[in-house]
Amino acid sequence: MPRPISIAEIIDRSPVSAIQKRTIILCVVLAVLDGFDALLLGYAVPAIAKDWEMSPAEFGVVMSVSAAAMVLGSILFGSISDRLGRRRLVLVGTVMFSILTLLTAFASSMPVLIGLRVLAGLALGGVTPNLLALSSEVSPRRIRGTVVTVLTSSMAMGAFLGGIVAASLVPTFGWRVLFVVGGVVPLLAAVAAYRWLPESIAFLATHGESRKVADYVRSIDGASTSFGPDTEFVYNTSEVPEKASMSRLFSGGRAVTTAALWGAYFLTLLVLYFLMGWMPTLFEDAGMSAATASTATALFSLGGVVGGIVFGRIGDRIGSPSWVGVGSFTFAAAFILLTAGLMGTSQALTLSVVFITGFGVLGSAAIMNVIAAASYPTAIRGAGIGWALGVGRIGSITGPAVGAIALALSLGAATIFSSMAVPALAAAILLAVIARRSSSAAEDSVPSVVASAASPTLKG
Repeated sequence: MPRPISIAEIIDRSPVSAIQKRTIILCVVLAVLDGFDALLLGYAVPAIAKDWEMSPAEFGVVMSVSAAAMVLGSILFGSISDRLGRRRLVLVGTVMFSILTLLTAFASSMPVLIGLRVLAGLALGGVTPNLLALSSEVSPRRIRGTVVTVLTSSMAMGAFLGGIVAASLVPTFGWRVLFVVGGVVPLLAAVAAYRWLPESIAFLATHGESRKVADYVRSIDGASTSFGPDTEFVYNTSEVPEKASMSRLFSGGRAVTTAALWGAYFLTLLVLYFLMGWMPTLFEDAGMSAATASTATALFSLGGVVGGIVFGRIGDRIGSPSWVGVGSFTFAAAFILLTAGLMGTSQALTLSVVFITGFGVLGSAAIMNVIAAASYPTAIRGAGIGWALGVGRIGSITGPAVGAIALALSLGAATIFSSMAVPALAAAILLAVIARRSSSAAEDSVPSVVASAASPTLKG
């Protein structure tokens, strides 16, 4: 009996093909729009509060409950995708959050705003783990860390674009224009994804789509490659296929890694959503104009784009993304404190330093996704990333709530901002636990999936 063909080996040894490039590009575009919509409310809060004659602190409720919906969306859609497919869940989630974001432009009361953002949060939470899983599974090992961090940085780019749109359009057209843009553009992207985004080859192999697997392999390894009707494909020969379930995340020696990963995600998203949700408000409280505060928050996000790419490349080169995360979180904590110290002094210097702070904070969030994607086999990767993001997003609920309490207590913008150095350092400690338990080979491995191949057609 011939030796099974390893799909992962073919992906690793071959140049990046057109279908892989197309998949990665579409995932990046969708991630930008996911990031734009997920953090849009933070830019809109100061203007909505003035329009509705409310205190910004009162919007902590809507930020927290929408983040809670993302928790449920990450867990639910991440696990379902292991059975129904990454592509299908990405498309459904994108269409859902687009329509709900567009409807938010017509909200006229807090209950309506909460309801729409909760439903949008469910969809937004479901898209993220599937984009991460899909892009990871289609990428060769030599660039996988970079691809995942570019994808995560694309979410930060979406937040950056949200700041630019807010600074440019809100003073003239009001806050509702943010949600019109955030609804229409992703709908157009979903149409393009429906036409050109293929399913993950790892998912196809796991679910016995033998003809599509064979044609997918040809598209990567060359059209002249031929397979017999009894050819057996193994995505990676290093592991045995596993049934997707939450309990699998704690089996096979993964319990400590999973627990530490969940804790680090919680702290990461606590810091991220605390800062992104309240940064425009905090900078305005420190004396900046509304436009300058939005620009500062946008620069924070832009720094994250650069940081994610840089940390991803470092992780690929040294083969240990967990240790890179330890360094990035320590770096982030230092610059959180520096930014807090500069608030209310030189605006030019504050804008420069907040860019570097975003480099550290959002770059750290990006490397978290590399660690998560590398920690689980393909058969449970959607569930693994979905649960990590889901549990982590409890931090995204806690962050805005803590910020609202701190604002209500009038603790001061600099004090509130600087407090986020503590969870950043705690996340570094948890990643050190993961790094000590896992060799770089184990962290970068990709699971084993088996399928029998017959032949001809793949439809994207």
